[in-house]
Amino acid sequence: MTEAHSIFQDDHERLDGIGESLRRFGDSKDLLQKVLDTIPQTVFWKDTKLNYLGCNQLFARHAGKSCPAELIGLSDFDLPWKREETEFYRKCDRRVMESGRAEIGIIESQINADGKLTWLETNKVPLHNDDGEVIGILGTYQDITRLKQAEELLQRDKIELEKRVNERTRELKFAADHDALTGLASRSHFIQQLDSIVGQVDHQKNIALLFLDLDDFKPINDNSGHEAGDQLLIQVGAILSSSIGPNDFVGRLGGDEFLVLIQDLESQSDVTRICNDIRNKLNNQVLINDRTMMITASMGIVFCQPQEYDNCDDLINNADLAMYTAKAEGKNNHRFFEQAMRTSATTKQTVEKQIVVGVNDQQFSLYYQPIFDLNAGRIKSFEALVRWQHPERGLVYPDEFISVAEKTGTIVQLGHQVIAAACQQLLKWQSQPGVPTKDLTVSINLSPRQLREPDFVSRISNTVARLGVEPSSLCLEVTESLMLDDSQAAISILRDLKGLGFQIHLDDFGTGYSSLNYLEELPVDALKIDRSFVERFESDRSENAIVEMIIALAKTLQVSVIAEGIETRLQAEILRSMNCHLVQGYYFSRPLQVDEATELLVNFRSSSLAASLPTRQQKGTLIDTDRH
Repeated sequence: MTEAHSIFQDDHERLDGIGESLRRFGDSKDLLQKVLDTIPQTVFWKDTKLNYLGCNQLFARHAGKSCPAELIGLSDFDLPWKREETEFYRKCDRRVMESGRAEIGIIESQINADGKLTWLETNKVPLHNDDGEVIGILGTYQDITRLKQAEELLQRDKIELEKRVNERTRELKFAADHDALTGLASRSHFIQQLDSIVGQVDHQKNIALLFLDLDDFKPINDNSGHEAGDQLLIQVGAILSSSIGPNDFVGRLGGDEFLVLIQDLESQSDVTRICNDIRNKLNNQVLINDRTMMITASMGIVFCQPQEYDNCDDLINNADLAMYTAKAEGKNNHRFFEQAMRTSATTKQTVEKQIVVGVNDQQFSLYYQPIFDLNAGRIKSFEALVRWQHPERGLVYPDEFISVAEKTGTIVQLGHQVIAAACQQLLKWQSQPGVPTKDLTVSINLSPRQLREPDFVSRISNTVARLGVEPSSLCLEVTESLMLDDSQAAISILRDLKGLGFQIHLDDFGTGYSSLNYLEELPVDALKIDRSFVERFESDRSENAIVEMIIALAKTLQVSVIAEGIETRLQAEILRSMNCHLVQGYYFSRPLQVDEATELLVNFRSSSLAASLPTRQQKGTLIDTDRH
């Protein structure tokens, strides 16, 4: 048999097979109907009068018919669709036939014969005869009810999520704008409001800023306890709020310091009347431990005429200076700011000069306060805290010189000395036999003034490279006040530092400037819960919610959280129950000199930390100084 003959025979057999298949299916009409009944989509076609000429079995079932033949000649009005659905279908049909263009992906609803609502994705194309005339319409659709239900469920979830996010945002925004203890405006929020008032060029009324500091507040805390002190601050806030007008507002600056902005004043005598009213209420309305106490306060006032000040910093500083003048003159009184008060600030100028000498002579040294990991039972890190070994005054704590160093810029040189000293000490620990330093880090506080230096990033990078310290072993602590001047510039600097491998910790979190406005942009590795929240654990259990909120926020942002300022067993236990396991405070250890810190590293055992929780009580031995 030739190859050609073989091919011919194969083709003949294949055609015979196709013919047999066609005979089994019947004529072309039957074949088409069988194909249409097999495909998983509904199919129908109508004439120009919109009467049905045919459909497949699936469409017939949707229409409540047993077979396609029952629909021939019927219109949509004869089917179990709702009238508005019918009119929608027919309007679309006419549009397709009149335009001669197909419409694809039409989303429409339909009530089937069984009464169930379904969603359809429909395609309609015009049918033409041999002359090109439109003689009807062909339609197909598929059931997308499940997809539509999923979309609706997703949309409901989205709306609910947005609602929850908005609620949580409002809560956190309120917490950021209000002092957690008194409910007054927070420092940052008060400054924002004050700045907006001072900046009003069309303001024609006099205003006054009152800076109030309670007299002898510390003995109340020491003798009656922090709970009594907190109750006192709450009552003072309420007294201040009740003593002002509807357009005035009060803020808590921090500790026992308050700011009051009084607007629409005619003269200084109006302010004097308000001060006397506050003084009388403090003397007669403060209850501590169910007994009335006479509380006094020193108040400094700046009486400001329209456009007299162009920024709120000068306003606050002058009110602060007037307050200290009132306190120096015997307390329990008020003083209006006068330019002559500036001449009495010579002591600060002396300190400014001495700081320069102290930095040049390297009179500053570092103390190290450990940060413990309760879960791992080990020392996680040391925070390097600077002290001034003054040749005449002895040990001077940061609250007496940091603000002056910030103001004069000496903090820049001092800060680099601190960085170098901390790096060198870390290297000593790492090279010293018997000192466990695996994963040990050192935290260093950075001031906003340091970070504003244009070469800060390069200088710190060169320092660690020169000394051979891994950047990842240094935690750079910054406060939210960094964001006040130029948040975008600060974020850029922190990102540069993070890119070099340094860890970034946000210190005093919760007390600063509108945290949520920028927190997601900051490349932080950890949030340090401000000690003010921890201090209030024992006085107001409702304050725990704020700490829980911060811990939840940290978890959402996938960053660590460190609690500082722990001074009692109860505070430590509450934090542990909140799953906050990184802790720091005098309850566990005061800041230590280098030798003491080294000894602690060598001799520390995890059991020591575990034992400290139920038994150790250090609060009675605290050094009565600033904790930093």
